[in-house]
Amino acid sequence: MLQTAICDDNKLYLENAAKIVARECRDYSPEISTFSGGAELIKALNKGYRPDILILDIVLEEDSSGIDVAKEVNRLCPECGIIFLTAFISYASDVYETNHRYFIVKSQLEQRIRAAVDKALPESRDKKYLSFSEHYSTTVLPAGEVICLERSLKKTIIYHNSGRRYETYTKPSEILKNAGSIFIQCHKSFYVNMDEVAAAEGDFFLMRDGIRIPISRSRKKESKDKFHAYISSMVGEN
Repeated sequence: MLQTAICDDNKLYLENAAKIVARECRDYSPEISTFSGGAELIKALNKGYRPDILILDIVLEEDSSGIDVAKEVNRLCPECGIIFLTAFISYASDVYETNHRYFIVKSQLEQRIRAAVDKALPESRDKKYLSFSEHYSTTVLPAGEVICLERSLKKTIIYHNSGRRYETYTKPSEILKNAGSIFIQCHKSFYVNMDEVAAAEGDFFLMRDGIRIPISRSRKKESKDKFHAYISSMVGEN
């Protein structure tokens, strides 16, 4: 099922675009959500909505610019493949201010939407990320940028490779559900990114930045087996 968002402030075009996408991309089984403005879309993203594809009008009266909306989507939902729509070809150069996959003139939507979706999907589906609630909004981080997670009382502390720390009440299992297989739980309180591990030494993982993460006795064999298997698979790929 393809989670598809369409955002356009023209109600008639919004309805027509939804019909075209449903018909032309029917073998993807699109689940379509429509938004009449950027503010409505961003509100949904902040509440946890995560589309695979966003079909976005460049000119939105309410928000003045679909480009600004796209930048916010890039921040909140980096895995989403953005397909821009416009009735005015003069806006084509503006889309390069954002991370997007395709650009379609509205009059050609029916002919080009399938090719646009085919191009947008592989990259968006392969991206791994962490998402969590922070200060009444949702923060999204690429999985590769996170060193480890620490669970302390009811809070989860997220250590970013920039040196920044994030704190949230979101549980690690929820934060990591879209992070792929690079994280392992080595202790009841710690989850490490195996790409950030420099060595497994005795009862701890030595991280590349010098931090030592404890490995509990109950998780020692499983953690080290998974780490060595992961390293072996990386060597095999190279």
